[in-house]
Amino acid sequence: MTAREKVDLMNKIRVTVSGKIQNVGYRAKVIGIAKDFGLTGFVLNLDDGRVRIIAEGKNGDFGKFLDAIRIKNTLIDVADVEVEHADATGDLADFYKLVGEGETDERLDKASDYLKELIDVTRDGFSGILEKLSETSTEIRGLREAQDVMIEKQDVMIEKQDVMIEKQDVMIEKQDVMIEKQDVMIEKQDVMIEKQDVMIEKQDVMIEKQDVMIEKQDVMIEKQDVMIEKQDVMIEKQDVMIEKQDVMIEKQDVMIEKQDVVIEKQDVMIEKQDVVIDETRGLREDMKGYMDMKFGKIEGELDLIKGALKERGILC
Repeated sequence: MTAREKVDLMNKIRVTVSGKIQNVGYRAKVIGIAKDFGLTGFVLNLDDGRVRIIAEGKNGDFGKFLDAIRIKNTLIDVADVEVEHADATGDLADFYKLVGEGETDERLDKASDYLKELIDVTRDGFSGILEKLSETSTEIRGLREAQDVMIEKQDVMIEKQDVMIEKQDVMIEKQDVMIEKQDVMIEKQDVMIEKQDVMIEKQDVMIEKQDVMIEKQDVMIEKQDVMIEKQDVMIEKQDVMIEKQDVMIEKQDVMIEKQDVVIEKQDVMIEKQDVVIDETRGLREDMKGYMDMKFGKIEGELDLIKGALKERGILC
């Protein structure tokens, strides 16, 4: 393909941009955007405050490029973009800035970029950090209040456990009394057995008095029935007591499980507090490092600008 055929495939536009665009780093932005789109050409300031852009490209679709150069930020404010189409020449090998008499070089554009970033950080960055610190303080106060409530509830639980322990002690004492009474009953039964032995020995005598003894035996049998009934009642009550003890044990298990859940939640709360503290420290360190780096760059670039101005005789 000949050079002429390559030129025929290219397109060219002449753009005139108006707004707050001179001496704010706009031309440096345009150069970066044009190079991203693979365009060739140049950009220069006009005497009337506008900026002229000449751009050539192969695909002929300059729409995205024109949208990209409509910049609005802290320093740059594009008001209007006028476009004229022209025939490409193919003479431009790169995209660059034409500097007029008395203008500084591209380092001033870089300085303006750093100044804009510093303004953005000052305006938005610190307010964001203050908001995060405020939210963190609120969360910590909420955690402290929740911990106070949990401590009060634990005190109540401890008091109730003390009451339960006291009641269990009373139950144990009553069981001891019941055991002692059962021992007495056993002793009495032993005595009864001994007496029955005596009665057997005296059966010969008792035969004569069988009628009397039969009547007394009937009375004894009745009393034994009463005793058996009372023993049945005692056994039933003991079963009830055993069931109630089982219920108490189950409730204690539930209480222990709930205490474990409370302890786990406290551990989670402590971990979150540590994470919030670490994040806050990290934010402070990141911001300090970021500001130190930016101020260092600005000071370096300002030194270079002063050197350039001194070389040109603008600054003594």
